[in-house]
Amino acid sequence: MDVLGILRENGKDLLPEEMDLLRTELDTGEYEAEYIAECRKLISELTNWAGKGMTRGGSLRFNEIHIPEERNSDNSEEKTSDDSGTETSDASEEKTSGSPGVNTGDSSGGKAADTPREKTSVIQSFSNISDEEIIAVDLERMRRDREYRSLFKKYVRESKVINEDFVVAHFTLFKDVELNAMLACIPFSEEFLEHYFSVLDPKAIALHQRFSENFFIKHFSELDAATVLTRGVNPWRIKTLRSKMLSNFLRIKGVKV
Repeated sequence: MDVLGILRENGKDLLPEEMDLLRTELDTGEYEAEYIAECRKLISELTNWAGKGMTRGGSLRFNEIHIPEERNSDNSEEKTSDDSGTETSDASEEKTSGSPGVNTGDSSGGKAADTPREKTSVIQSFSNISDEEIIAVDLERMRRDREYRSLFKKYVRESKVINEDFVVAHFTLFKDVELNAMLACIPFSEEFLEHYFSVLDPKAIALHQRFSENFFIKHFSELDAATVLTRGVNPWRIKTLRSKMLSNFLRIKGVKV
């Protein structure tokens, strides 16, 4: 992957988690030491630039950062003279030879060199980075946010990767609070609920998950009957849909819901 090319062309638009992915790519990919050093130096300069509050649309020009082997744009036009004494402008040459995708910040009415990019365009080019690594970076970013819990639920609902199989394979990747939050977002199998019952929140299971009458009877002391039978998502919370076995069990337990 052309890490240096991504930094040069899209550096000013990269988010912190995307910078982390590029660092991971440099650590795991096969690159020469000199190339890695050059990329890390540019990452450091870009990070420092963003850290000063000069984010997208900021007042500091991205082209003020030194990029090796690239010409920096300037608003002033350099004038040269040919043998006949006629002045010519290098501005047009500089605009065409500049780095693609880098907005020079020219306010003279010229067309901007770049257009808005999709965030995933960079992430999808990381051929050596797994879904687990990408999600791990996203989790660390969300955990630092004040809206952590709502962001996490939205992230899980929109994810095409996080499902029961992924959670089982990468169970330790998630904190307990995240596992319980997922109970409201993902329909887990009864086998999963049984296997991890001791580390999951019974209240969340009772409210958001579907399970059999037998599962309910087995975990009756842990699952709140009122929640399961009045606010839960199981079809047999309706009296007429309950089996005779469950109806008799509830009668013995004194449950009248």
